[in-house]
Amino acid sequence: MSVEKAIELASAVPAIPATSITSIQSVVHVTQIQIDARPLPSLPSLPALPERQSLVLDQLYETAKQATTSLLSADSLSDAMKIGQLMATIVKLVEKASYKGEKIPGAEKKEIALALGKRLVSDPAVIPGDGLRSGVAAAYDLLGESLLETLLDVSRHVNTAIQQAAVSCCEAILGALKK
Repeated sequence: MSVEKAIELASAVPAIPATSITSIQSVVHVTQIQIDARPLPSLPSLPALPERQSLVLDQLYETAKQATTSLLSADSLSDAMKIGQLMATIVKLVEKASYKGEKIPGAEKKEIALALGKRLVSDPAVIPGDGLRSGVAAAYDLLGESLLETLLDVSRHVNTAIQQAAVSCCEAILGALKK
């Protein structure tokens, strides 16, 4: 309904004082401005990755998005807990990733993981509320990289311990078989 039509209809009712007509006009006008002038949300600019890393990131994004959307939107978890679980999920995905059948080097995995996390916490489709998204994004900026480093360090130590256990176990089995 146009502003003119609203004023015409309001003027036709004798019980409405003139001040009410002005306020109706203001409400209609402000509502139109809010709808028409509101900018669409956009993702903040993310650091550019080399083509290979960008392709891997794009391949992993939908899987990561599906795995983390409910987690990142949950009101019951603190932002720090969300970032911890997000990074654990990302590390699992990136560790399994390959490019043209080749494993991805560690430094590239780190860059992909950080960019993937940043993209997820910045995406309105993943975290719908502006306030919630900005809180999670701030927590990610604060904790993401150091948490990733910690997870990768623990992963290296666990992998080393598993390899050492496997070698000693195999040696023991082979030694027993030779007897």
